[in-house]
Amino acid sequence: MITNLLTGNPASAVVGYKRCRPDKVAITKYSGPTLPLRSLPPDTEGPLITMTTRNESPSTPSDDLPRVDPPARVSRPVRAYAAFLATGVGRWLAKNIAPKVDPWLLRATGGRLAMGLMLPSALLTTTGAKTGQPRTNPVFYFHDGPDVIVIASNYGADKHPAWYHNLTANPRVQIATNGGGPVMTADAVSDPAERKRLWAMADRIYPLWPDYRRRAARCHRTIPIIRLRAAAV
Repeated sequence: MITNLLTGNPASAVVGYKRCRPDKVAITKYSGPTLPLRSLPPDTEGPLITMTTRNESPSTPSDDLPRVDPPARVSRPVRAYAAFLATGVGRWLAKNIAPKVDPWLLRATGGRLAMGLMLPSALLTTTGAKTGQPRTNPVFYFHDGPDVIVIASNYGADKHPAWYHNLTANPRVQIATNGGGPVMTADAVSDPAERKRLWAMADRIYPLWPDYRRRAARCHRTIPIIRLRAAAV
């Protein structure tokens, strides 16, 4: 989920939100540092997202998934990149190009590079609810203790991404930066207090998730938060 800008369904990704957002998204020219950042979290000169290298954390469920702990606040580079992704051009690239390019890019670079640049990206493999075949989608992720958290935002559209329906039908999944990884079990977080806590962490990973929540709410959709746990042997 660029990664995981990537938390969406590439097959249905289009600019705009047809059903509950009739206004069309204008494609605007990105002008670099002059982009407005007022809707994003406060600026800070703190570190970028904290990521350990492979094998550094014993609680990380996969050697192919570096541990990601949300920073105290969002850094300036992440805010600036999120501001670009909030433009018409950035949104179009995230929805139409990144989901197709990132699986190849992550595998080709051993998980070191995706279109999300400094944003933590990985490949989530689910089993197709209808086909029974493996399906791989790029997502953004972070850790909560030994568990991995992914967000089924679909850019705030009126439907959940296809991979969410896949894991609800078959909760056994895999996640790694370059594909594959050990089998894990997926569960949607339903407790309101726990969701609030995880959203506070998630928003420090990707500053556009609050905007996606507002968009989804206008469509009467609640964005699922998914917890991945190491599957019992």
